Amino acid sequence: MNARIDLRELAARESEQVEWKENVADEEDVVATIVAFANDLSNLGGGYVVCGAQESKDEHGFQTVTMVGLTSSRLKTVEGKVLALCRDVVEPVLAPAVEEIETPDPSRRVLVFVVPASRRAHTLRLRSGQTAYYVRVGRNTIEARNGLYRELLLRKGEVEPWDRRMAANASVDEIDLFALRDALQRMGVFDPARGVDDYLSDTKQLSPFVPPLCVRTLAPPGSSVTSSTAPVSRNDAMPPK
Repeated sequence: MNARIDLRELAARESEQVEWKENVADEEDVVATIVAFANDLSNLGGGYVVCGAQESKDEHGFQTVTMVGLTSSRLKTVEGKVLALCRDVVEPVLAPAVEEIETPDPSRRVLVFVVPASRRAHTLRLRSGQTAYYVRVGRNTIEARNGLYRELLLRKGEVEPWDRRMAANASVDEIDLFALRDALQRMGVFDPARGVDDYLSDTKQLSPFVPPLCVRTLAPPGSSVTSSTAPVSRNDAMPPK
């Protein structure tokens, strides 16, 4: 048994961090799970994709693992195809560690892809040409859509939190200055000497931990206007659920 990975221990835990692939019929399916572990939506630290081992239960109903294994030629094929797909169709590229574990049959071995959690959100380009984000939910690998998709991007820092995004279709002219002054007064940050307009800035902050209320945007190419100022959105995008 490989000293670094104890498959029976992993099976006994019924861990969400392990995907068992007795027969690897589709290498793309393996890569989707690798991407899901790297994306690490559940903050588990990554996971293991085990090829050639079957999860089952013993006579007492406890989790166990049967070391079926892969032949030498099949193991090399699976390893080569999976690593090539991780380089060619995953963005950013992934390079999972690979371990081989001996089985009771010396002609067969178990192949394990060890996938640490990544700081980035990774996509998989499918055979159809479309791209998808995959995550683990419980013990299943699923495509991240809607709320899961937004949550993944926020956790990885790929997008700003909803309440700090620019309202791209708004301008400072649409802000009710009386309502803004009232809000600033209730917050206890309004300085009458500055005036309300002074708070509509892309550089001045209300406090060290609060960003400016507006952001500077570049004008479209060919426009006679060099830039414009837009407020940070607090209703342009709903928060992830």
